[in-house]
Amino acid sequence: MTLQTAPTESTSSYNEARFGRRPRTGVFMGLSWLQVILAMMTLLMAVGSFLSRGFPRGVISTALILIIGGAVILPTYFGRSVPSWIGVFFMFRLRKALGQASYRRKLDSQITATVSENPEDNLAPNLPKGHTMVEGVHRDKKGRIVLGEPSRLHLPGVDDQVELYTTPDGFAFAYDKARQLGLITAKLTTTRAFSMESFERKMARTGAFDDALTAFGMIEGLALIQLSDQTRMLSSRNIREYYDHRIEKAPVAIEYGEEVKLAGAQIDPFLDSSYRDLAESAHTQSIHEQWMTLGFSARELNSEIEENGKGVAGFVEAIMQRLGAVNDSMQQAGVLVQYWHDPRSFSALIRSAFDPETTVEISERSGDFAGVEPNVAGPMAVETSWSMLQSDSACHRVYWISEWPRKKARMGFLEALIFAGDFPHTITQILRPVTVGKTLKRIETRKTDWETTDKFRKKSGRANSRQHDAEFEDIESVEEQLVDGHGSYFMTGMVTVSGSDKSELERNCAKMRDAASRSRIELLPAYGQQDSAFSAAALPLAKGMNVGMTLPW
Repeated sequence: MTLQTAPTESTSSYNEARFGRRPRTGVFMGLSWLQVILAMMTLLMAVGSFLSRGFPRGVISTALILIIGGAVILPTYFGRSVPSWIGVFFMFRLRKALGQASYRRKLDSQITATVSENPEDNLAPNLPKGHTMVEGVHRDKKGRIVLGEPSRLHLPGVDDQVELYTTPDGFAFAYDKARQLGLITAKLTTTRAFSMESFERKMARTGAFDDALTAFGMIEGLALIQLSDQTRMLSSRNIREYYDHRIEKAPVAIEYGEEVKLAGAQIDPFLDSSYRDLAESAHTQSIHEQWMTLGFSARELNSEIEENGKGVAGFVEAIMQRLGAVNDSMQQAGVLVQYWHDPRSFSALIRSAFDPETTVEISERSGDFAGVEPNVAGPMAVETSWSMLQSDSACHRVYWISEWPRKKARMGFLEALIFAGDFPHTITQILRPVTVGKTLKRIETRKTDWETTDKFRKKSGRANSRQHDAEFEDIESVEEQLVDGHGSYFMTGMVTVSGSDKSELERNCAKMRDAASRSRIELLPAYGQQDSAFSAAALPLAKGMNVGMTLPW
């Protein structure tokens, strides 16, 4: 009989998670396809110059071509090769010249909600002949869902094609016509703060979240998952109202024959008074808003959409059938889907990202006026520069996480980023589910590239490199995780920092870089791509983008 001891922080696999290094195998000797093509062109030019000029003039011209070509093709800066940077710079200047780096919204008539003078009209709407209301869902003669007219969000660039519908369950369904993607967003909340849990409980919650991601990867049609934590400022009135609400819902005890609330002044009048005074004196308070956006592919669900009546209504029907699995998977991980955002609360997330100063005003709205009307969710103006983006009331800078912890990471290592300070910032992870077969094929390709590079290194007499060997260990580690049954994802981490002006933005960015160093990760600005990076990192649109690197998990 053997005794099994409980896992400790030094033995926990979740507390010693390893993140693979940035792949450097490439196609040949760590070079990408673009670099290999340019290298071949450089060699052809060098040979042609030598043959046409002869000796000795051809030697000089050939040497110059090789030196210049090597200086342009081989180096890597900020996670990109020089040819890649040239492409980014060219596209940025081209978009500048075409006016695509600036956005000014045209003032048009706004659609406002109207309430019928007869309350019975809202309870029993006049339905067309043959249409019915089944459990509050409007269906046509064939039993298909009938949706109302969509709202426009008025966003810059291709995001302007996103249409916002209200589903029969009341939540918002955003349809991105450009990507043929259906988006739904949930407000997340945790039962208890992760850092306050015991080590065993942290292990259980992390394992459950691992299982949830594995389950998500098996949901048919799920193309993208966005997990975001947005730090923003809210009115302190909401905090006081929430405090009073919790007191009302508190359990009751019987003392001396009278019912006593086990909360507020009934527990400690001094602390209750002190807390109320503190909340009263503070005009605003910073809170963390967590949301999860799921992006479903219309192409992958095409047959099911056809069965449900085609179009957006059929798309909504297909997605509604999958919500139960999502709720159950998240609850096991100690994360609750508090609610699915309706059009106004969904629009509020977009508005607060572009215009952080409005979050206090938005948070004070309640009832039918809570949130933001979709028609005014977008910004009035956006100006994009090489290293930042300026919108209505703030300047923003988007970073991508180019390197995850080089040492073994502990559970909750992103805590320093999330709690970097009381300034507007958003931490986002974009997860793209990938089939196990496709990932294993990619791993085989990386192994082949690594072995080819290794053989060339040995033949050329180059010394062994620990970094080169560590990359092979990373490849095998990912393969081992897949064999063990973990889900497979391409993961991109992004960080958005905001400030009221450029100087405040720089101060906040310095705080974020300091937090990143404590989390042992590397942040690099998305130079030349700030507008598309902001759309992917700060808005609940579940957008991936090529910022230089994704990790296969």
